[in-house]
Amino acid sequence: MVNGKSGILMALALLFLIAPGASPVYGNPLVVLRPGKAKTEVIVVENPGSPGRLLVTLPTSQAGVTSQSYLGQEQAPRNVGKGKVLLYKIDEKTWKLTAFILNLESGAMTGLKELFPGSHAYMTPEGKVVSTGNSFRVSKDGKFLLCFRVRNMVVAEERYEGEASLVLYDVGARKIVWEKFIMKGDLSLGLRVYGHFTSDLLFVFLNGMLYKMPYRKELKLTPLVKGSLFVTVAPNDSLAVMETRPQGCKLFDFAASAIRSGVKLPDDPVQPVFSPNGEYLCYGERDGALFLVNTLTGKAKVIDQGPVLNPWPLFSPDGTSLVYLKERIARADNYEARGGYRVVCQDLASGLSVTLNPGVSEKEQISSMTGSSQGYWVSVSSLSSMPSSLVRLYCIPWNARGDSECLLWYNGRDSGFVVPDSLEYNNPGL
Repeated sequence: MVNGKSGILMALALLFLIAPGASPVYGNPLVVLRPGKAKTEVIVVENPGSPGRLLVTLPTSQAGVTSQSYLGQEQAPRNVGKGKVLLYKIDEKTWKLTAFILNLESGAMTGLKELFPGSHAYMTPEGKVVSTGNSFRVSKDGKFLLCFRVRNMVVAEERYEGEASLVLYDVGARKIVWEKFIMKGDLSLGLRVYGHFTSDLLFVFLNGMLYKMPYRKELKLTPLVKGSLFVTVAPNDSLAVMETRPQGCKLFDFAASAIRSGVKLPDDPVQPVFSPNGEYLCYGERDGALFLVNTLTGKAKVIDQGPVLNPWPLFSPDGTSLVYLKERIARADNYEARGGYRVVCQDLASGLSVTLNPGVSEKEQISSMTGSSQGYWVSVSSLSSMPSSLVRLYCIPWNARGDSECLLWYNGRDSGFVVPDSLEYNNPGL
């Protein structure tokens, strides 16, 4: 959706004051966005089965409220504090965004900030909405920011040329402390930051090589291994799935700053995700099978023979259970022939699993699953409609053992929602 022009504008939109930190549990109510031709209604649903209360109405003739599927993961509506949600409005003519904080009690909008197309916004601890540009990484304590800056920009026939550098910004000192020249020339495709902060080290990919930097002590890069990006990172920062084209994916150990031997991964794992402590990794393969591998021993076992084409695997917060999505495929080349969507929950200690159906008919699909502290949220929509067009939203406890425990929270055709306290899985390569 973002073209070359907006990609460069995003790079120019860097404002270096940001401290999002880790997402805590806020306990906010469910927030649903209900779009219309002339307006978008923001609905707050505090109890399951309740129609909810209308919080505020936003005009959509000039701007539409964005949903998670509309822009990107970093531009999805999300909780940013107790009783606060960050939303975006988009101008359909200029593609400029406006980010604002919505108070879930009063409906007041504060921190209004116009952004360049495609840029991201966060709220600082002081409540200020700030933009960053098209791509960035932020340290765990929010004190350092890794991003791009562009100099000597020249615009000619929808092409943007200039000089791009990767910079490390000290938020407290409000200054750039390290800079690495990246390229000079056509920047129309935009720029992406591939890397990850641990508590005391910065890992960054440059020109097909992974480097590390002890950024709090010494601003010096040390080459480690060849690689292009981290596909997913364990929540406790112990391990990552690293893409090392053309060798495929490897397991990277942050403490050892090296690839962990003895663990074999497929070249292109489908939707890999770590358990909270990094002990297990769940991933799918292109043939539809779902695997669980012990990251210490390398021992892998088949969780499901499939077909599990889009599993959306989620570990419970305590790491004791795994849930994933399974579907019946009547004809692999015919999307409309898909159906029979079910949710499978497996107890990892016993290996026992149950299959749940949150009221999904043969003409419907499960369009998303999101983890939270109280359970996982499942959205159900029609097979013939856009996946983001919500029909019903269920919350299922992590230990649910029957269909009756699939709690219907909301029923309506909507564009997006913010669950009370979503568990954000760290996927810095995406």
